[in-house]
Amino acid sequence: MNTTIKILIRTMCTIAIVSIVMLLASCDSTNGIGDQCNHNWTEATCTSAKTCSACGKTEGDPLGHNYKVIDNPDAFTHTLVCLNDRTHTVTENCYGGQATCLEGAACEVCSQIYTDIGEHIWIDATCTEASHCKWCKEVDGEPNGHDYDRTSGKCYACENSVDVVLYTNTPTIVANQSSYDITFYAYVNIEGGASIVELYSTNGVLLATMRDDGNYGSSKDEFSNDGVYTCHINVNVSVDLSEGYYVVVNGDTSITCNNMSIEWLEKLTSADIDKMTQVDQTLNDVVFGEGFEDLTLEEKAESVKEKLDVMTESNLIVSSSVVFKAETATITFVYESGALGAIVLEGFTPDDIELVMPEIEKPESVLSGNAMILWSFDQSWDDETFRSPYYDALAAFWNTQGLSTTLDKDVTVADYKNLKGYEMIVISAYGAYYEYKVGTIKTQKIPGIILSEDATREKDALYAEDLQMHRIAKITVNGETKYAILPDFWTHYYANGGLDGSFVVSESGEFFGVDGSEDKSMANALKSASAEGVLGFQNAPMSSYSRNFVSVYVTAMLYGYSSEDAFALAKTLCGENDNFEGRDAYGPTAYPVYEGKNEYIISLTLENGSFEDNVPLLGWDEEGDVRVINKLGELATTDGDKMAILTTGVGSGTSDYTGATEGSVLSQTILVGATDSILSFDYNFVSEEPMEYVGSQFDDKFYVEIIDENGNKIQIAASSINTATWYAVTGINFEGGDSTAYHTGWFTVEFDLSEYRGQIITLRFVVYDVGDSAYDSAALIDNVFIKIEE
Repeated sequence: MNTTIKILIRTMCTIAIVSIVMLLASCDSTNGIGDQCNHNWTEATCTSAKTCSACGKTEGDPLGHNYKVIDNPDAFTHTLVCLNDRTHTVTENCYGGQATCLEGAACEVCSQIYTDIGEHIWIDATCTEASHCKWCKEVDGEPNGHDYDRTSGKCYACENSVDVVLYTNTPTIVANQSSYDITFYAYVNIEGGASIVELYSTNGVLLATMRDDGNYGSSKDEFSNDGVYTCHINVNVSVDLSEGYYVVVNGDTSITCNNMSIEWLEKLTSADIDKMTQVDQTLNDVVFGEGFEDLTLEEKAESVKEKLDVMTESNLIVSSSVVFKAETATITFVYESGALGAIVLEGFTPDDIELVMPEIEKPESVLSGNAMILWSFDQSWDDETFRSPYYDALAAFWNTQGLSTTLDKDVTVADYKNLKGYEMIVISAYGAYYEYKVGTIKTQKIPGIILSEDATREKDALYAEDLQMHRIAKITVNGETKYAILPDFWTHYYANGGLDGSFVVSESGEFFGVDGSEDKSMANALKSASAEGVLGFQNAPMSSYSRNFVSVYVTAMLYGYSSEDAFALAKTLCGENDNFEGRDAYGPTAYPVYEGKNEYIISLTLENGSFEDNVPLLGWDEEGDVRVINKLGELATTDGDKMAILTTGVGSGTSDYTGATEGSVLSQTILVGATDSILSFDYNFVSEEPMEYVGSQFDDKFYVEIIDENGNKIQIAASSINTATWYAVTGINFEGGDSTAYHTGWFTVEFDLSEYRGQIITLRFVVYDVGDSAYDSAALIDNVFIKIEE
């Protein structure tokens, strides 16, 4: 072979071998052989991962900073150094922790105290504990005490149980005299019964022996042997009302009884009312004063507070009760009389952001019921073209859909006292949020619903007790002083289930609180009155949002949605809140809140047919003297521990009975289901009229009827003095008659409901006097239920 060619071939081979070796050594090799770099690693730092200095390959992650406190340059900051690289330092503000009334907040990083001492955090009072500060345990006020159901002996709030429940129908006295005659009742539920029941004051003084003798004239006891013991004594306001009361049964102090007290308030005098009127007039003069509207909110607040300071010195306002809240543009205070007052510094103006009412598909059949719209806007504040036509149209629409709707545009305190029997109560009003100082420490917060009713001197006198008891308050807005409904209004006027079957829907601002802090006091008060559910808003909602939300919610329930599903639908169609671009100009974003049961507008099934629920007449409407008892003389229940009694005695009425002198009614409206077959109930007619007046004109009557959806009345059971067969019964002595009583014995009635399926009917039990009211009669009702077709 030619020498030159041999040299060329050898050179080419050498180059190829070197190339292959270099390729194999490269960390970027893609020939599938793999990574063969002999890496020269540099260690990871705070910001860089472990890195090869030859090829730049990285491995793992950077170490990250590992800061440790090394210094506190001042009382509000700390400096940190990174332990991985001490050249890395950072100085930042202290943060975190919580300031308490004992010390400032401790920084969660350096533990340095960097704020001033905080405020008390108040824990609400319970049955057994007074309101107290979470941190320092300082106590404010007294425990709430147990609120016992007098038929179960259990506390509504905590389920604590006693053997004897002591109560009175006059727990609060607005006194204008030195003493009062007060009736006390003790519901005794102990094995073996009671031979002697005695009322004591908490200082151990025996005040009276209580009776279960039916002698209303002396002891005020209405029925003998019903387990309720009664006494009627004179109580000295200045001495006795400072004490509490309890009961001892059979001399045994180990039998538990609740301690009960009576609250005493001095009656508002003419001078007190004059002082409130003077305060109101002064605040109205400020609002209408020259240049007031041109001031900033802070300047308005200072101007009003100066006036309030002067009135404090003149004993018109309680010292230190004044609180200004910029968030609600409101100053609240306490009149010298103890009533609550407020002034809104920024006038209410309607928003002009319109939303289109979303449509809901109507089902083939809808529910029905009664609704009340309480439209509480004064037309001098609010453009009549803005809200008024909307609610006219809404009421008309609901009426066409089967919801019998009343629209009240002149809403007063009296109107709020007459809401029983409405399945839907819609409150369209401005809201108020009262925040005032109690003493020098605690701040009390109360939401309110502003009415269109003008506050006057005459009405202050009429509503004096409600003002003193903080059931209502006064508020000056746009230069006019109005009344506002507070939570205690519901607990007082609708106690013992007065709103049973009702849903309450409110558009009023701050109904569920302000400042992002949910306040359920208004909703809790409504639920304590047995309202089925409560819908409202936190903060003040845009009316165009809230009114559409309310309309969707109510209409959906009318169309058969449950309350929770209707609430969810309203949020879907109207939005989770009322926020939109530019919303800040109207205040903080408002959010809808629902509290209560997942129910329908009207109950689809018969409720509480054995009368066992804690609220004695839960589910039932009553007129006259209707109550729940455990026994009547020797007569016992037919199902469970309780039964209902309707009487012609003390407390019975006259409005429902043609030709009758006194009587009572127990009723319930129900929707007969597709498989409902038989209505069944037990009754026993009891009277003092037999045997002397059988066959006479004194023919007291008892009957049971059904009213169908067309108003037709179908009587399904009846009894009277002249038609019944009577049997003597012992241990019963109604007031005003003689010492003898008779009963028909228990009857069970069954009535075929099949032809009423799909209809809404009303079941009514009625008892009434005929001829005169000298001798009383009563009907016992128990074990009401509907049989389902198999």
